[in-house]
Amino acid sequence: MVNRRHFLGMAGIATAAGLSACSRWMPTGRAASAAGEAGRAAQAVRQALNRLTFGPAPDELDRVSGIGVNAFLEEQLAPDSITDFQAAFKVRRIESLALGAPGVYDFTSEELIADLRRATILRAVYSRRQLFEVMVEFWNDHFNIYSEKGDCAQLLVVHDRDVIRQNAFGKFRDLVTAVAKSPAMLVYLDGKANVSGNPNENFARELLELHTLGLDGGYTQADVREAARALTGWRVREGLIGRGRPDFQPDLHDDSEKVILGTVFQTGAANNLDRLIDLAVSHPATSRHLARKLCRRFIGDNPPAGVVEKVANRFRETDGDIREVLREIVHSKEFEVAGPKFKRPFRYAVSVLRATGGDTDGGAGFQKQLKSLGQLPFDRPTPDGFPDGDGHWHAHVLPRWNFAASLCAGGIKHTSANLENAPSTPEATLQHLLGRPIKTFETSTFAEFREKSEILPLALCHPEFQYH
Repeated sequence: MVNRRHFLGMAGIATAAGLSACSRWMPTGRAASAAGEAGRAAQAVRQALNRLTFGPAPDELDRVSGIGVNAFLEEQLAPDSITDFQAAFKVRRIESLALGAPGVYDFTSEELIADLRRATILRAVYSRRQLFEVMVEFWNDHFNIYSEKGDCAQLLVVHDRDVIRQNAFGKFRDLVTAVAKSPAMLVYLDGKANVSGNPNENFARELLELHTLGLDGGYTQADVREAARALTGWRVREGLIGRGRPDFQPDLHDDSEKVILGTVFQTGAANNLDRLIDLAVSHPATSRHLARKLCRRFIGDNPPAGVVEKVANRFRETDGDIREVLREIVHSKEFEVAGPKFKRPFRYAVSVLRATGGDTDGGAGFQKQLKSLGQLPFDRPTPDGFPDGDGHWHAHVLPRWNFAASLCAGGIKHTSANLENAPSTPEATLQHLLGRPIKTFETSTFAEFREKSEILPLALCHPEFQYH
């Protein structure tokens, strides 16, 4: 926990920096006044690493400066070509990740969700396939599933591997289709209870409101009712044989005529799911909804309308090719000049470990910290996923201070910062973490703190480090 001495130091930085105005803070490394080609190139590299990864690791700034941002993007968009020994070695020891249905039911829900969270943390911290992991997090938010409902904890192991990770860089239509047939989603949003004569609207509503068209996408309550009828008949198998696998039962499907988004679904269709998803994914509102969310994640909380429309156009031109949409975002002028974006708790905690060359087993100690910070993976009860934007997270600062102090004091089980290799002065520490020299007010604030175990947590609580 933060002691009085550390608290005063952190408060001093926050006050001088204007923590209440952090949404307007522009780090010097990104300032428009950066002089010369070298300054602009360094700014572009830091911007790319801040947005396309969970935070730059110590050796990445030099490496990406050497190959250039465009080469780094193309490398990240081809994750299978990236050797990822360290992350693979750490994750391969989690045997439950390879399980399918019904094998997942040989473990308790507590064991399985702890293992999945551990793998999620380890990949975020250690994987060299950083953009892929960033997009896995994005899609797990977009198609959020709460692990505490029913047997979702068991089914999420398969869902994360075979639905989200399998389709994270593919076509959006394939991803939505896989989600709609996923046993974890069928349990979470009650799709398995959706039968002819007694339709359950939960998944149909979220399919239109959250997954495709968006809240302002132009659908009606009648569309939700009709879509629910179109999705009837999908179940999750029970019993010893095939338990936990998706199963379509035609006798439970409503095959009568439906009208959805102005399109007639004729009587007698054996299965309306694929056609409904084609209709929803190709709707113009879907491209705008996805473009807005992706621009919000990679550019800023309020992305300019112009770039959202360009990205939406690219989505339509490429039939929802996720790689092409990401290229459009990263190559945009808006991405290049984007201001700082407040880190969500998971990104903050992972970026601390990556920036300090820290180490973790991703286990109970680190997971407890994420719970305190407010963003433990797969722990969001509502289907909208964890919020994106400083409007929700900006008030949750003290838990971050406690996290940084505990980490540097060795207070988190099986998780540590690399103090031995940390810079020994405040000047060098801030240069390393923020990419710019120390300022006058910081010199006086840091004057009392000369030990690495004091300097590093103070720097990690700096207002600028809360942004990426």
